[in-house]
Parts: sequence; structure tokens; C-alpha cells
Amino acid sequence: MALSLGLSELEETLLCLQCQTEDKGSPLKNMTSFQLLDLMGFDISFSRSFADLLNMIPSVPELHLTDCGLHNAHLSSAHLNYSTLSNIQHLDLSSNSIEGIFPSVLTNMSSLRVLDLWGNMLNSSVPIMPKLIELDLSENMLKQIEHVGIWRPCQPKKLSVSFNHFRVEMIHSLKNASECTRYSLERLSLDYSLYGRIPESLGRLDNLRELDLSSCGLIGPIPKSITRLIFLEVLDLSHNKLTGPIPESLRRLVSLQAILLTSNRLNGTIPVSISQLPKLHSLDVSNNFLDGLVSEAHFANLSMLKHLDTSSNTGLTFNVSHGWIYSIILQDNFFNGSIPRPLCRWIDLVILDLSKNRLTGKIPKCFVNLQKLEGMRFSSNKLSGVIPKSIALFSSSLLRLKLNDNKFSGKLPRELGDLPGLTILDLGDNEFFGHIPEWIGKKLQDLMILRLRGNNFMGRIPRSVCDILELHVLDVAYNNLTGTIPRCLGRLHAMVSDTGGKGGVSDDLEEEYVNQVMKGVNRVYTTSWQIVFNMDFSSNQLVGGIPIDLTALSMLMGLNLSNNHLSGRIPESIENMTKLESLDFSKNDLTGIIPPSMATLSFLSHLNLSHNFFGQIPKGNQLHTLDDPSIYVWNKDLCGAPLPRNCSSHEYPTTDEKKDETLRPMKVWFYLDIISGFATGFWGVIGVLLFKKQWRKKLFMFAEETMDKIYVAVVIIGYDWSLVAINRSCYKMHKQPNVKTAFSCSTSSPSFLLPYGII
Repeated sequence: MALSLGLSELEETLLCLQCQTEDKGSPLKNMTSFQLLDLMGFDISFSRSFADLLNMIPSVPELHLTDCGLHNAHLSSAHLNYSTLSNIQHLDLSSNSIEGIFPSVLTNMSSLRVLDLWGNMLNSSVPIMPKLIELDLSENMLKQIEHVGIWRPCQPKKLSVSFNHFRVEMIHSLKNASECTRYSLERLSLDYSLYGRIPESLGRLDNLRELDLSSCGLIGPIPKSITRLIFLEVLDLSHNKLTGPIPESLRRLVSLQAILLTSNRLNGTIPVSISQLPKLHSLDVSNNFLDGLVSEAHFANLSMLKHLDTSSNTGLTFNVSHGWIYSIILQDNFFNGSIPRPLCRWIDLVILDLSKNRLTGKIPKCFVNLQKLEGMRFSSNKLSGVIPKSIALFSSSLLRLKLNDNKFSGKLPRELGDLPGLTILDLGDNEFFGHIPEWIGKKLQDLMILRLRGNNFMGRIPRSVCDILELHVLDVAYNNLTGTIPRCLGRLHAMVSDTGGKGGVSDDLEEEYVNQVMKGVNRVYTTSWQIVFNMDFSSNQLVGGIPIDLTALSMLMGLNLSNNHLSGRIPESIENMTKLESLDFSKNDLTGIIPPSMATLSFLSHLNLSHNFFGQIPKGNQLHTLDDPSIYVWNKDLCGAPLPRNCSSHEYPTTDEKKDETLRPMKVWFYLDIISGFATGFWGVIGVLLFKKQWRKKLFMFAEETMDKIYVAVVIIGYDWSLVAINRSCYKMHKQPNVKTAFSCSTSSPSFLLPYGII
């Protein structure tokens, strides 16, 4: 029975120890039947007596004290009762602060078989521990392989001393190894620890099953002494600087199941003798300088081979047709021509990777035979044509489809919706056109990666995308999309809260790589892709404001809305996006102040707000670290650090702008009322006149009579005013007598007008 102690129970136990009371007792005392006790992560270093805690623990074979704040004083022989420790067979003290000399108390634990001291600071020799079977000293401060002292006892079967960076090259360390040692050690991990050449003396550990020398920076050829390890099952020499050919003598290691030689400087051909390893199921020789022909002879007896990776070897050519391989990775080999049709006979294929080659033509229709295919990677080639409608028949179990960076065209076939298990759909950087279909969100609801950037899609972003709750990456940049950003995107569940990713993700899926533009740079995420959350709508024709709902996506690491026609202001609630590392709102029509809350985004390391109409730059610790002026260029009203223009003459318009924000909906309704009233009144009258001929006739007659009356009235009034003007002029001449002029005025004016002149 295993027990991971609950928080409330542990707090009660520790409180009892801290207060030195005896009346409470321990909830552990009565637990006598369990086999494992895990106290990982609980800081028990404050206890006045660590020994008291151990005394409260019943007889338990397996005890985990990982990351409990322990140091050397807690393991002092003066404070521990050996009888308490006598029954412990498996002790985990990893990730603590045990430093310097190896704790001697551990050598007196008579039943100890497994000891984990990973992640401490030990730097001394390890004492003899006769009954120890497994020892993990990874990530300590050991300087020499001799410090491990593991060559003396006979019992250890598994030793891990990774990440220790030995300063002395291991050359003769095993020269005096006892016969017992030579036949005991089965698992040896020295990754990130050795340097120099592979020691010839390792060939004397002829009982080894696993040997891990990866990522050590080793140089020189693969020594022939390695071929003495006839029981070896896993050989990992990856990520070094090894040179020369792959030894023909590897054929002697008939128990080999995995050969991992990736990322070295090996040259020559893949030896045909590799076919004499009948148990081999994984062969990875990628990223080397291998050349030559890989033929049927290489696979003559490899009926167990499931994974083959020869990528990034530019000189290899293939002439094979075997169909039992589970996974074949042939990327980055400069293959030319069309996709080889013999691949259609590999009916057991689960992973097919032909990316980063020079392949042309179309996807063969015969791929319909690959009913077990889960991953299809054809990215970064020169493939063309449309996605065949038979894609749904390729594999009912297809999880990943990567056709990005090719020359595919046409509309997205509806048959893609018949692949409900798709987790990754990457069609970016092609020539697809049309609308992004609504069914993409209704039928592909398991998608974690949806990448459609760099095509010719138009229309709106379909609202059905909001139903793909597990989306980690939504990238539709560099298209011709219009309309507004859907508010419903704020309910994308995986981007809102950390759910730990989709359950049931296969190991092969975890090894996927995903291309994403983050912080202005095209990045490739491999093992970490499942914890990347990014949304990119840049370089489209989107309008409207930035939906406040987007700020609920607290898991987003990157948000790019640049180069659109977005308006309005940045939501104040952007402070809720606490994981943001990259934010780009440049080249829009955004206005208002930059929210002061943006300064609280502690992870923000890439920001671009250029080419907008922003006001004052807020003060804040995080924004002060982003001191590149190009972040803010082409904002005519912008002021404040890091720009040379200060804000002394600028008010911080928070209050007024918030009032304006409140009044804005009222203004909208006001204008809507005017428009609706005008439309109702106008068409109410016009509509009646259109359908009532009698009313229309009377209206026209009334209008005609009214116009006549108005005309007569205007003429009479105008005539009267003209006569008044004449009489007034005559009256002025009467005041200044002039016989000729006065006579002219009187004779030219009717007598009945004279009274107007003398009034």
C-alpha cells in the first residue's frame, strides 16, 4: 500500500513536533500496513528534531523525502536512531541541500537497496555500501569518476552520475576493477559528465545492458571495445562530436534494441552488417554526414525495427520496400522527385516524416493503404495540388497532419472534417483560398494546434473556432480575413486555465515539433510545444476593437494582432494575462492611454505598440525594462520614458476618457433613435402615397394651390416694398429742393404714392 500523506495530516504531525506536545500524537503512528510514504515538497527542516519525525514514522520499506529542505545536520549520526532506519529499502533524498562529504549514516542502513541523492551538492567519495543495487548521484558536484566508488562493491546494478562534469578524463578508471564489478553493473548513465574520448576501459563492464554517454562532447571514433558488451540493449552516444564511420563490429551486439547516434560527425555509409541485429527496434543516425545507398540488404533480418531516423544526412539514398517499420523519419535529406510510391506498401507505418526535402508533385492516392498512420509530416517541400478528398480514408486514426510550407492550393476539402482525432493541423504557408470553414470547429474539436497562416483565406474568423476548447495555438496570420475578432475566443478552455494538457497524448506525439512566430522570431518548439500558448491574427483586414474577453486567456504566452485596422483602446484588464511574454499591437488605429496595468506583466519581454495613436506611456517596473524606443514609434501623441518627449504638458486623461467610455453607448443609442424615427416617419408618409391614388391626387392639388398662393403673396409684398423705396428717395430730394430733380420725381411718381413720401 502506498501513501502520499495529505496536507492536513502532515500539518498536524509537524505542528505536534514544533510545539513539543505529546498529547496530540501522530496520525502516522497507527499506519502500519503501507509500503511507501511520500512527503515530497513538504518543508520539514523547521522541526527541532528530525529524528523525532523519523521515530513517528512506522516501519516503511520505501520513504521519499524529495525537496524537504534537508541538510547535513538532519542526517547526523548523533541525532538518528539506526533502528528507525533499519527497515528502509528505498530512500529518496533528492533535491535537498546535502553537501560536501557523503553522509556516513547512510552506510549503516542495513536494508538499503535503492538510494537517490539526485540534485544535492556532494563532492566526496562514496563509501562502500555492499547491499546497494541502485544509486543516483546525478546533478551533484563530483569532480572525478573515482569519487563514485562504485567499482568496489559487487552488488550495484544501476548507476547514474549524470550532470556532474568530471574534470578529469576517464581513461584508466576501470583498470583495476574487480571481477565482481565487471559482472554486476547493468545500467550506467554518464550523460553530461564525461569529456574527451570514450574510455576503452568501459568495454570491461561486459554485463552492461544500458550505456548512456549522450551530450558529453565526446570526440574521436567509436572504440571497438564497445563491441565487447555483448549483453548491451541500449547504446546512446547521441549529441557528441564523434567522428569516423559506424563500426562494422556492432553486429556482435546481438542483444541491441536501440542505437542512438544522432547529432554527431559520423561519416561513411550505414554498414550492411546492421542487418545482423535481430532485436533492433530503433535506429537513429540523424544529423550526421552519412552517405551511400540504403537498400533491402540493410533490413534483411530487422523484423523488429519500428523506428528509423536518417534525417539530416544529405548524401543518403534509399531503395527499400519493407513494410513493417513503425516510424520512419527521412527529413532534411535533400530527396528529389515525387513521394516514393513503395511507401504505400509500408502498411504498419504509424509515423511518416518526409519534411525538409525537395519533393515535388502530389500526395499519392495509394496512401489510402496506410490505415495505421497517426502522423503525416510533409512540410517544407515543393508539393502541390489540392488536398485529396481521399484524405479521410488515409487513416481513421490520423492525429497529426503537417503540410505547411509547400505549394498546396484550393479550398479546404470537407473530408478533413472526417478526421475527428486530429490534434495538430498545420497547413500554413501554402496557397489555399476561400473561407475558413465552419465545420473546422464543429468536427475537429480535439485540435491543439491550428495553423493556417500565410495563405489566401478571406471572410470572417468562424465562431465555431471557439468550440475547440483544447487549442494551444491559433495562428491565422497573413491572410485576407475581415470582420471583427470573435468575443467567444475568451472561452478557449486550455488558454484560460492550466489543465495540464490533453490526457492520453502518446509518446510519439510528445516528440512533435511546432513552428511558431514568438517575440518576432520564427521558433521551433519540440518537447516543450505542449506548454506553448499563442494566438496570432496579424497581417489581415480585421476591424473593431480588442475584445475584453481575450484578456481572460491567462495562459497565453504570445498575442499578435498587428497590421490590421483595429480601433479603440487596449483593455485595462490586460493585467489578467499574467503569462504574456510577447505582445504586438503595432500598425493599427488604436487610441487612448496605454493601460498602467500593463506594467504588472512581469514575464513580458517583447512589446510592440508602434504605428498607433496612443497617449502617455505608463510608469512601471516591467515597462522600464523594455527601453527600445522603436516599441513606440509613430504614435504622434505619445510621451514619457523611454521617449525623449516628456509628459509635463500632458494630462493623464484617465478620468475624462473613462467618462467618455461610459457615454459612448448612450451616444450610439441616441443616433440610432434619430435614424429609426426618420425612417419610420418618412416611409410612413411615402408608403401611404404610393398605395392611395386619391390621397396622392389631393396632396398634389393642395400643394399646387399652396404654391400659387405663396407666389402671389411674394409678388405683392415685393412690389409694395419697391414702391416704399421710391417714395423714400423722393422725400429725401424734397428736403434739398432742386427744381429739375423735384419735378422729375413728382412727375414720374403716381400721386397716390405721395403720402408715403411725407409720412
